[in-house]
Amino acid sequence: MIDEFEKLTNEYVAEVIFCISLFSRQFRRKDVIKAWRDGVVPQAGVLPGNIRYQLHGKGCQVEFTDHDVDFDFLDWDGNYGFDSWKLWMFAKQFTERYPSLQTLESVEYNLQRCVMSGAIAAVGADNDLYALANRSSNT
Repeated sequence: MIDEFEKLTNEYVAEVIFCISLFSRQFRRKDVIKAWRDGVVPQAGVLPGNIRYQLHGKGCQVEFTDHDVDFDFLDWDGNYGFDSWKLWMFAKQFTERYPSLQTLESVEYNLQRCVMSGAIAAVGADNDLYALANRSSNT
């Protein structure tokens, strides 16, 4: 199950990086939440490729034609993190790809195993989000 979970986290992180690159291409900024609060980036809109987005709180939901990616930012600089809920919501869209990760409990269990092994690190002011250990500074 860890291999499937590692595949999930790697794919999710790659999707987040791609989403941030779309903001960077459109608005020339990767500090998306700060840019939104500064009035530079609208709360909702369309990114290159006719991809819709919605900013919320400290995060963003990006809607592709076949799936959504929801992620949170750690800070004003554009660093991001994930939690079990975000990973689970992503995995549920790909039941054939992640058959053993279709419950929140299975995702939480695997997340904690990866934290204990050092593959994933708690990040953020409250350690409430996570990042791949080799990308714990993801600017």
